[in-house]
Amino acid sequence: MGYWLSNVVGILLMQYGSKDIFQKDSQEHSLKKELLSGLVSSTIYTIVIILLIQLKILEAPVLFAKS
Repeated sequence: MGYWLSNVVGILLMQYGSKDIFQKDSQEHSLKKELLSGLVSSTIYTIVIILLIQLKILEAPVLFAKS
């Protein structure tokens, strides 16, 4: 859960920073809208990665291998 939340925060920070860089005129930031956007994009990203691992397209690292 912590990893997923850190992804949401990271995506929000990237969106916030990129809006300031790429938008010529300064617009008001809507925290609610940006939070929802970050939440949706992080969830979609997580689902895609899980599907790719389940379909054996990506290999997941073995973190807790028994010796």
